[in-house]
Amino acid sequence: MHLRMVFGQSKIVMFQLAPQTADELHAHEAAYQISIPIKGTASLLHNSKARDLDAGQRLVVSPGDLHQHRTDDSPARLLLITLQQELVQQAAEAHLQKPCPPIEFAPWGDAAQDRLRRLVEHQLRSALTAPDAVEFEAELAALLLTAQPGSHTALWQRQTPPLDHPALLRAVTLIHDDLAGDLTLDRLSLASGLSKYHFARLFRELLGQTPSRYIRQARLDRAERLLRQTRDDITSIAFAAGFGSLSAFEQAFKKRYGRTAAEYRKQM
Repeated sequence: MHLRMVFGQSKIVMFQLAPQTADELHAHEAAYQISIPIKGTASLLHNSKARDLDAGQRLVVSPGDLHQHRTDDSPARLLLITLQQELVQQAAEAHLQKPCPPIEFAPWGDAAQDRLRRLVEHQLRSALTAPDAVEFEAELAALLLTAQPGSHTALWQRQTPPLDHPALLRAVTLIHDDLAGDLTLDRLSLASGLSKYHFARLFRELLGQTPSRYIRQARLDRAERLLRQTRDDITSIAFAAGFGSLSAFEQAFKKRYGRTAAEYRKQM
């Protein structure tokens, strides 16, 4: 095993399997695990069904599912991301804004690998300075729920605007990667590769709102999550969520939630 990091409700492990070896057949109770080959090809067994995976694919194991990692004549390096079931459930219910049954994911996937790896790599780098484990775990859970089909998918897609257009996807990715940054229309249109006029028009057509409104809602989502999951003071949360001042945050928060951030936290 080469690397192991444990956060509040998640864990990252990177390890190498020697040729013709395997770990034990096992299951995770009350946790999901994402297995991503980083180098080489691994044979992954899931509930008696085996499949060879390379760096462009993944296995997502739901709680209680039996699985195993194996190699043939060549070694393989794997990234394992474990998320507690409670974390994923909270992320789903916060997004859907209602309770939902325990989520069962389809086991195999072959999209969003780059975003998963970038998110993990960013967290590993920041761990040496000032890691934001709560935000990392929330983004990781949301990315899993978006990228991996499962029992939640129909409801999730109705609540999540389609991002099939590559220019729009680049801009929205920038928004969520740098929510506390200076997300001007100039910067977003540059990231999208479109003129400001065409970018703003496309954004409204496909997402049903202006870029500024989308950013404000995303920042409020982050602030609400930090209020629930941390003990940070409200001023710190306002700036971490990307608001330029405490007064701007308080005004936007009260307009959306009908109470101040302090009142909201007391009533949780």
